[in-house]
Amino acid sequence: MRNLFVLALVYLSLASCNGIPKTVTTFKIVRIEVNGVDITSDINSALSTDFDHSNKSLLSESHIKFNDNDTVTVLSPNGIFSYGKYQFKTKDLLILNLNGLGDLFLDITRKQNDRGEFEQLTLTGFPDKKHEMKLFLVIDDYYKSGKRDLLSLEENKWRLRPKNRENQEQIKKRVIGQLDYMIGYFSLIDEKKYSSFTLSHLNSPFSFYNNGIGINPYPSDRYDRIFFDTNDADKAVKMLSAGVKSIRKYPSDPKSFTKGYKNALEEIKRYVKSH
Repeated sequence: MRNLFVLALVYLSLASCNGIPKTVTTFKIVRIEVNGVDITSDINSALSTDFDHSNKSLLSESHIKFNDNDTVTVLSPNGIFSYGKYQFKTKDLLILNLNGLGDLFLDITRKQNDRGEFEQLTLTGFPDKKHEMKLFLVIDDYYKSGKRDLLSLEENKWRLRPKNRENQEQIKKRVIGQLDYMIGYFSLIDEKKYSSFTLSHLNSPFSFYNNGIGINPYPSDRYDRIFFDTNDADKAVKMLSAGVKSIRKYPSDPKSFTKGYKNALEEIKRYVKSH
């Protein structure tokens, strides 16, 4: 696969002349079709396994955010993160350069709701000679917050796997970045009064209970992949374990489990920073 991801876009009259709304806009990819078959969740289908796995892992049910400074970020529900730049060559042609994703040439069709409001995009293209792919996107503000941008590159740098082994201070910085993100996420849950939350995108070794928090000594590969190797990941687990043990009394909240998690993570973050 090549390094440039290109979208050929049809002009959206109700948006800017460039084809998407001028304001910051976040979409969710709700369905992926390959050769007319929905492979969004069917990871065992022949088409799914034959289709470029890196594309599917990044794009399936992901949030993609177009920022007003020509940058774009993508976060998948399993915690895979990518970022890049987008540029319109014409009103019908958008060049999107995403880290870790190959070339895709996609035509776009738009859908409006009954009130004439911009609602849905369908992107169609050929990632390779054997497959026609369709991505179905809807506007989605799940991560939208008045306090922090949890889809920004700055908030997600801790997810970017290093190319070399890191020293203790670098590992600590990565651990603190993840803790800070988790604190922001649980704050978002309370801010928007969501009735539930998800954990897989956090890529963490934590276990969450009704009124408590703990460390899984054998975290999944989702945690390992944000470090250079398992050795560095083990060092991070030790930092977090020490942070959990430093909590004398769990800082529960009578009205919200998520507030208790946020309080505990803040205590763990303070401990890690000072040790």
